[in-house]
Amino acid sequence: MNNTSFRPSKLINYVDIRPMTTPPLSRNIIGNLLTVTSTTASHDEEMKLPRLVREFRKEFEQVYKKDPVQHNSLVLKLLEIMESPYAIDEFDTYYCSNMCKFSGYSIDFGWGKPERVCAPMGPFKNFFILSADQSMDGVEAMVTLEEQHMLAFECDEELLEFASPISSF
Repeated sequence: MNNTSFRPSKLINYVDIRPMTTPPLSRNIIGNLLTVTSTTASHDEEMKLPRLVREFRKEFEQVYKKDPVQHNSLVLKLLEIMESPYAIDEFDTYYCSNMCKFSGYSIDFGWGKPERVCAPMGPFKNFFILSADQSMDGVEAMVTLEEQHMLAFECDEELLEFASPISSF
């Protein structure tokens, strides 16, 4: 990657810890119980996919090794990052949530199953949510980025090889 405008970046991923509690909580229980994992790239060469995947695996292993409710240092780390006056200037921060195991397509509130399911994105930037598509065979990505990054994202040739046509909400 030869990008002269590289900025240090941080990717924060939300992790559902309901199945990790003792006893495990049902995935159908209402509310959120989560922790976070994160990885940073301070230099252009650190943006290589194998390195990022390796770093995320290490973070996930940390989450699974300890009681995430009793020792939730990762959430404290996230709060520290978000409260830091340097966080905004030092890193471009991106947030990710994977909701593929929480299919809303099977829910019927009495008027039939939905044709389209999505999470509200609000006014957030640099946030993406992965969710199962209606067939449960694919993944949909809802992405919000700053305008200049979205323009580059929508034209990325490698991404377009794997993506269906982009739709707006």
